[in-house]
Parts: sequence; C-alpha cells; structure tokens
Amino acid sequence: EDAPDNTEWSVALGDSGLGATYGDYDGVGKYKLLSFDFPKEFAGMTFGIGLSDFDGANGNADEDGFVITFSM
Repeated sequence: EDAPDNTEWSVALGDSGLGATYGDYDGVGKYKLLSFDFPKEFAGMTFGIGLSDFDGANGNADEDGFVITFSM
C-alpha cells in the first residue's frame, strides 16, 4: 500500500464542549486541534470554534488556522 497512514487521538472533557486532537499523518506531518463546541443551539444549529496547527514532516509546511463549525 502506497498511501500514508494516519493515526489520530482525540479527547473530549466530559460535557464541557472542550476537545483536543493530535494526529500523525505518516510521512506528511503532525497536527493538533483544540476545539470548543458552544452548548446552545440557534435555529436548530450548533456552533463550534477551533485552533489548528499542522507541521510538515520535512519542515517545509507550517499551517495554523482558526476554524468555525456549523452543524445541523
């Protein structure tokens, strides 16, 4: 198999809405995500925010991001 493997660990802190994820995309890079899901719904939708960090395996990529999620 030529495709790289991805290993990911994720934890949520009870019903607090806080979550953390760490992943290792074999030969591509490693990533981290710290997230928060808001406890209230608005018009049947839930909202979340997150901070992500990706570091390339060969040092040529460093991507940081702020994400907003909408779920129905």
